[in-house]
Amino acid sequence: MYFPLLIDDNKKLSDIINQSDIEIDRLKATKDLVNEEFFPETQFVKLNYLETDLINIKPKVKSIKFGQTVSSFYIETKDDVVFLIFEDGSIYYDYLDQILNKKFDPKKIETNLPQPIEVTDLKLHEGNFYISFVKKDDEGCNFKSTNIFKAKSSLENIAFKKLFSQNEQKWERKKNLNCQIYSAPGGTMDIFKADNNEYIVISLFDQNSQNHYLPVNYSQKTNLTYKQTQIAIVDITNGDLEVYSSGHRNPTGILVIDENTILATEHGPMGGDEINRILKNKNYGFPFASYGENYSYKYTDTLSFLKNHDEGGFEEPLYAFVPSIGINKIIKIPNTFNSKWQNNYLVSSLKNLSLYRITFDKNFTRVITMERMRIKKRIRDMVYNHKHDYIILSLEDAEGTLGIIYN
Repeated sequence: MYFPLLIDDNKKLSDIINQSDIEIDRLKATKDLVNEEFFPETQFVKLNYLETDLINIKPKVKSIKFGQTVSSFYIETKDDVVFLIFEDGSIYYDYLDQILNKKFDPKKIETNLPQPIEVTDLKLHEGNFYISFVKKDDEGCNFKSTNIFKAKSSLENIAFKKLFSQNEQKWERKKNLNCQIYSAPGGTMDIFKADNNEYIVISLFDQNSQNHYLPVNYSQKTNLTYKQTQIAIVDITNGDLEVYSSGHRNPTGILVIDENTILATEHGPMGGDEINRILKNKNYGFPFASYGENYSYKYTDTLSFLKNHDEGGFEEPLYAFVPSIGINKIIKIPNTFNSKWQNNYLVSSLKNLSLYRITFDKNFTRVITMERMRIKKRIRDMVYNHKHDYIILSLEDAEGTLGIIYN
């Protein structure tokens, strides 16, 4: 006697499932939701994605970001190995197959890095590590000066030597003001080749507020209220420095495409995160021009910054995010990754917990397309493993997480 009831219940359940499938298809067809809510499904490609918690590492330094406790670390990769360097300078490594098989067991590499420090980037190039960092004072506050140390890469002891250092300067801070206000400025790096020589391209704190290459109308103006940064090139052999561009707020991503093309991702104030093409001897406007505003801005206030860089004689960004996304790193995705992702770039965000797949015009004068892919965690760093065609992400949460995207 219960058989007809079971048939009826089964039909109702089947109808519910069918209706749910229809609703999922509708949501996927809705603008942006396929990219923001259904990752690793994207607009044209269904990817694979996994995350591995760094449960065997106990970082000494943790920060509070938007009310969330996070461990910050940077990554590099070569062939089958992934390197991790935490904010305090501790370095670990493990093998990709261990990570993919959920057997992540990182080994610590001993170093001679000074303490205490805050690491701002890690770069592996032709068998050498390059680490940028700032030192901390007795109160745990950062100096406003960047150092670059260099060493042969190794899975055992690493002996770093100083390549470049700015003069150590302390922040002039109010009594009892939290050191978190003075986070390390700049420090992001890439390698630049020109005239048969190699250089590190790096964003540095503009210690004396010189703000090089200002337009004539601004040439006598300085503004010590804002922490400005500049982009410089440092000779990879002797540490000599040349200021390349100025008028930046805080670039946290640099990507060298070729001798004539350098891209940078830059934090604006409240709004105004930028993607810039960096040209030699040019000024990018800060603190005079920005598409963002001061964090103290109220609707009744007048605008503090020019909203047209070009009219002030400054370089316009290729793209400005309003509101800000907490922009961070930028990498190029090799065309070997996927036939449907040709000439693509990835930009990571902290605040928006997302990756942005971007294409530029052939001359890098503007952004053509942008696809948001929601990762749901802060993305501190990302690298591309060329041997296996993997995109590896440094994700910020309480202990830190590695993310891997692959076909």
